[in-house]
Amino acid sequence: IIQALHFLNRDDNPTTVAEKYSNQQYHSNLHQALYSACGSPRIIELCAALDFQSNRYRHIFYEAMYTSKQHWINHSKIVEAALSRKSQAACKLLEQHIHETAHFLMHEVSEDEWKIRLSSLNINTL
Repeated sequence: IIQALHFLNRDDNPTTVAEKYSNQQYHSNLHQALYSACGSPRIIELCAALDFQSNRYRHIFYEAMYTSKQHWINHSKIVEAALSRKSQAACKLLEQHIHETAHFLMHEVSEDEWKIRLSSLNINTL
């Protein structure tokens, strides 16, 4: 978990396509490190599937989603709670993190912006 957070935080302002791709991998690795400790194969499989699906939106809206330092601070808070074995706090912070990301995608991005970005990737629907 610490290593995954370190790699994510050391590259918190990627500019090239390659750096952004690496950063997305670091982001996925951190989340995987956190949920893999739960011990439930079903939850691990579900989280992996959700992460895989969310990568397409992470890629499309990378600049808009990750310009906020708060996004990076949230990861550190989740890790701190998890490593302190404060499972309820870690779960609450992770839930908040997921809700904030979903809120951004549903409410902060206009329908026109969705259409423009999706059409540039030849995607017709969500």
